[in-house]
Amino acid sequence: MAGRLDRSSRRPGPPLPDDPIPECRAASRSGSGRGCSDRSPVSGVTVDGLRYEVRVRGHGVPVLLLHGFTGRGSGWAPHATALARHFRVIVVDLPGHGRSGTPTDPTRASVER
Repeated sequence: MAGRLDRSSRRPGPPLPDDPIPECRAASRSGSGRGCSDRSPVSGVTVDGLRYEVRVRGHGVPVLLLHGFTGRGSGWAPHATALARHFRVIVVDLPGHGRSGTPTDPTRASVER
């Protein structure tokens, strides 16, 4: 089928992004929605007076997950759970998104420094 991934030759490792992890599949079937919650410890980091919410889980080589415009870090929960089995996963809410602070000066909305 066009546009579908052939999973028959898949290598071992964390599930692919469109393949929910087992606890997510179970939560979807049961309707509980609990299997994919992001239970990582939350911490705040302040940079130039602006607070960023950061979640870190797992151990190993760091992997940074950044959401797109109008997104939030919690959208990465199922992927972060799978990746944390093999990596140290860092998820950040960007300025003005999720639980991070919103800059009062629009020119500060850029992440570049």
